[in-house]
Amino acid sequence: GGGGAGWSAVGVAVRGGWGWGRGVVREACVRGCAASAPEGMWVGWPETRGGGLELEGEQLRVASMERATGLVLGPGLGRERETLALAESIVRRVPIPMVLAADALQPAIVAAGEELRILTPHARDFARIARGTQLTDRPATSRATVARKGPDTRVSGPPPPPWPASPP
Repeated sequence: GGGGAGWSAVGVAVRGGWGWGRGVVREACVRGCAASAPEGMWVGWPETRGGGLELEGEQLRVASMERATGLVLGPGLGRERETLALAESIVRRVPIPMVLAADALQPAIVAAGEELRILTPHARDFARIARGTQLTDRPATSRATVARKGPDTRVSGPPPPPWPASPP
C-alpha cells in the first residue's frame, strides 16, 4: 500500500534474515521506496483516484507473489472499498502464511482464506474483527495466532507458521 509502511515491512523482512523482500506499493511510491531501500524489490500497483489500490492490478498479484514464502498485508493499505475488496481477494487466493496488520484487520479479510496467519490488532482492531469472525481471546482451534497489542501484549492461538529464511 503506502510507501512508508511498505518500506518498513520490506526492511523488517530483509533485516530479519529473509535475505530479500518484495514491496508491492502504490505506483507513486515506487521511486521513493527504491531510493530508500534498494535491497527491496519494488512493484508499483495501479492506484484508484483516491490513492488506494485498484482491483485491476490483480494480475500483478500472481507475478509479484510467485516465489513468496510469506506476506505482510495491511500497513499503508488504506480503507477504500475497492482496496479492501482487493485485500480480501489476495488473502483468499494466496496460499502462503501471512501477517495481517493495520488496515487489513477487517472482518471479511480476516475470515477469508485458509492459510495460517498472524494478526496484530490493538484493542479497537480486535473488537472490530472479533465481532465479524469466530475469533476469541483464546482461539484454540483458529488458524490465527493473535498478538493483541497494548500495555500487556497477549499472544494466543496456534504457534505461528514456520517460514523459510529465503524463497526456494
